[in-house]
Amino acid sequence: MRWLDGETARAAQFVTSKVKNTPVVLPCERGNVTINTIGVKSKMLTAIHHEKPVIHTDINVMGELLETSCEINLSDPRVLKKFEKKMENVLKKQIKRTISITQKEKSDIFGFGDALSRTNPVYWRQNKKNWDNLYSDAQVSLKVHVDIINSGLRMEPYESK
Repeated sequence: MRWLDGETARAAQFVTSKVKNTPVVLPCERGNVTINTIGVKSKMLTAIHHEKPVIHTDINVMGELLETSCEINLSDPRVLKKFEKKMENVLKKQIKRTISITQKEKSDIFGFGDALSRTNPVYWRQNKKNWDNLYSDAQVSLKVHVDIINSGLRMEPYESK
């Protein structure tokens, strides 16, 4: 197994709920917005479909706006919703990439096999010796939901000179 670092290592921690506080930088028109995660709760559900494992991963992220260099009105709830969606897409892309890497490496670092053994013990007993191969072909569905709560940031942008 190769080492995961940077975004892929962090993505693995999102799946296992092991990440606590981490900044996520999102681009905007002329600058960036930094959202700090303050809570991550992930849930794994497994099923068997046509004798193959199916893994459903649901990740809920709570974040707060840490800083911005963009000229945006943070008192507008639509602006926060836009960044929630942007962050969901960024995290989903990073997590899918990380899962894909681990499937190619046949290395279930997330504990999907443990979840499968609890929900489908008979299937697990029959297939645990072949789990690495089954994991590499498993279908993984992913949902990411982000809620950005307000922060202590100034709500209106400073006038640029």
